[in-house]
Amino acid sequence: MHSVIVNGKKIIAQDGSPLKEILGDLGFTFPCGGTGRCGKCRITCPELAPTSLDGKFLSPRQISDGIRLACDKTVTRSLTFSCDLAEKTEPVTQLKECSLAVSVTDEEIDVGIMGEELAETVTVRNSLDLSSLAEDYEKDPSSCTNALRAAIGKTAVELFEKYGAAKAAVVALAAKEIYLKILAGQKLDEKFDYEAAESGKDVFGLPGESLYILPGKGDFIGGEIFAESIRLKERTLLIDCEKTVTFLHLDEKDNVAASFWNFDYSDEIAPRCFRAAVKYFTEDKPAPIIRLCGRYALQAENFLADLPFNTAFTQKSLSSVADAALSFRVRSKLNRESAATSVCRLYDNETFQRSLTE
Repeated sequence: MHSVIVNGKKIIAQDGSPLKEILGDLGFTFPCGGTGRCGKCRITCPELAPTSLDGKFLSPRQISDGIRLACDKTVTRSLTFSCDLAEKTEPVTQLKECSLAVSVTDEEIDVGIMGEELAETVTVRNSLDLSSLAEDYEKDPSSCTNALRAAIGKTAVELFEKYGAAKAAVVALAAKEIYLKILAGQKLDEKFDYEAAESGKDVFGLPGESLYILPGKGDFIGGEIFAESIRLKERTLLIDCEKTVTFLHLDEKDNVAASFWNFDYSDEIAPRCFRAAVKYFTEDKPAPIIRLCGRYALQAENFLADLPFNTAFTQKSLSSVADAALSFRVRSKLNRESAATSVCRLYDNETFQRSLTE
């Protein structure tokens, strides 16, 4: 599974998916129908290797500048690029009353607008660098806070203008606590107070009348993992594969969560860490279904290929965060699930350390 972001629009694609089908799903139109006859389906994506079709229609300078044709390409990795193809135009429903769903992850920020249901989601880059975040924030806290608030606020305002709204009734926010602290402008070594943040008048500087923060567990186990879990059955091991890897084991009575911070998927120890973590969560317990989501889910599946578990992909979306904005029942379920979750420090755990060296 790969994340493909085109002009801020995001879709999750299977490995090997034709790029022209993905662009079609996102509303782009191909002048010749994507048959490779016109050379007009140009995108800017230096990460894609040029093909003979590119050489037929594009100059060496254009290819050097990262311009490619979309019609003969497939997706083999996560991609972010721009596209100048025309988009299908559909009338936009005006929303006099609306809410917002916001999810902040290590690399992306998703902002969605909804009336009775999610109408549109826009994805922008998270400009904060997780590897140096604590140091950067200590040096210049206001710059980090303003950057995060501005990325959310600017996207929200653009959606308001498009849908004829002035402000959101509710902003539902899913993020790791480290990002919540930065949004609030508080010190990273302080405990984050959810109730105080939700009752604050400025709502983190976000354009809404009220705020609901999806509950998390510590700096690196945030509300976004609980949002992904609310539709899953018991005895599931959900693994969110981002720069921060989050494990959430859902059991009949108690849940257990853990995380690897600033994880390097290319490191030679990465497969051993994944396998050791899975063994910790499954040892002496009925075998769960392992569900993988996030940008690096395909790499994680390769790490687990030799383990005797059923694995499946779960497509991340804003739908559960949107449900939390609109439904008190969903909020109650999220709060109960979070309250029933304990946190394990894997590197301090004997079972994990034993499996890591096996």
